[in-house]
Amino acid sequence: MPSDLPFAPHWSLAVLAFALGAIVGSFLNVCIVRWPEGESVVRPRSRCPKCGRPVAAFENVPIVAWLALRGRCRGCGEGISALYPAIELVTALGWLGAYLAFGPTLNALRVAVFGTVLLGIAATDARRYLIPDGFTVFLLLWVVTTAIVARGPTGATLFAPP
Repeated sequence: MPSDLPFAPHWSLAVLAFALGAIVGSFLNVCIVRWPEGESVVRPRSRCPKCGRPVAAFENVPIVAWLALRGRCRGCGEGISALYPAIELVTALGWLGAYLAFGPTLNALRVAVFGTVLLGIAATDARRYLIPDGFTVFLLLWVVTTAIVARGPTGATLFAPP
């Protein structure tokens, strides 16, 4: 069966790309919620938005934990927004798509991170009508740095093709 992909994808790398995307999406949720409030994305640990109970590590597994807990806090039982797993899933699919489009390359990473930050900007803007500096400054540094690196011996191009 002929493939339209520019390389032969390996299922283990595809699973890894999806899993890394979900993990990055989980962190993206933290940025979306905390940056508009002027809070740190590092401390304190993740917590229930309703009761403030810290989220245990096993409750913080992207997508799976929200499904296992049926979208509710284990402490207070209040519902947790479906936006959390949706952001994780969309990010994971974006990372998988970047891997399938570009293979295990710098361009795939560049596109995946760029798309992730744009998703964070869109979600934050939709919720709060503002775009935190954390997104724009990171994206500017990311684009400039990876454009410089791409001109090196990696074989990447300055811009990813459409």
